[in-house]
Amino acid sequence: MLEDLGRRFRDKIQGRPHLTRPSPASMPPEAAAAVTAEAIRVREIGHGILAASASLNPAFADDATRVRLILDLPEPIRRRGARLGTAERESLLSLCPHLEEHACGDAKSAAARPSGADPPAARGKGRPESEADGLPLAHLIEHVALELLAAVSRSPRCSGAACAYQDHADRYDIFLAGGEPALVRVAALLATAAVRDLCLGNGRMPLHRSCRDLLMLLSSADRGHWVVEDVAPALGVTIPEALETLHAVARLGYLEPVQAPFTFSSTTGLIFRRVMAEPSQGT
Repeated sequence: MLEDLGRRFRDKIQGRPHLTRPSPASMPPEAAAAVTAEAIRVREIGHGILAASASLNPAFADDATRVRLILDLPEPIRRRGARLGTAERESLLSLCPHLEEHACGDAKSAAARPSGADPPAARGKGRPESEADGLPLAHLIEHVALELLAAVSRSPRCSGAACAYQDHADRYDIFLAGGEPALVRVAALLATAAVRDLCLGNGRMPLHRSCRDLLMLLSSADRGHWVVEDVAPALGVTIPEALETLHAVARLGYLEPVQAPFTFSSTTGLIFRRVMAEPSQGT
């Protein structure tokens, strides 16, 4: 058992033969809309002490703040996640180059938690054998979030856990700790978007990499606002690419675009400023 818990995460993302499938861009509009609707739904994200989650990972301190991400992973996206192959693995490693080095003790990640609040318990046998289990996909999102968090926060200690709900076959919790809560939240949401798009095969990984690089820039600089003319040379991209990335990070909730004052020079007429941190939730 100890050897199994000590396996590196590398063993969990070895590529299988690539299975070709139509991307949303190549589907009829109604089919593409169905794929998008059946992707991943973020039900809730917040942070607090969340004492009930402390037992999920020995690295979680009882009195430390954690971010909790509640996801719905419908059956279609779970099946797509189970079919990720070599091409998807290489794409994911372009975003998270150290993913294979993650130490992974997933015995508790594989447990189910009824209603997302109680200690781990075995999932009942109600799930049909033919139905894809979403816990590996939730676990992948957890590790992508941890890698992104380590990159953007430069925190020496980042830890997480993923678990299923006993009474909701498609619902999963991801808990993350390490660094400023605002950065933990944005890392969790960016990881969710990246894994979703990896499963859908829509070619958006370059944008997610740009978001990662922009977050690294924002978190390391002592300033509260940015314009596209500052971001483009810092990231080595064009003005349109920088603007797309700024808007993407704004959709993640880390920035907000506001109209630039008359005296402020920007070709877009926008300033992107940090969003004020939300108060923590209870326990």
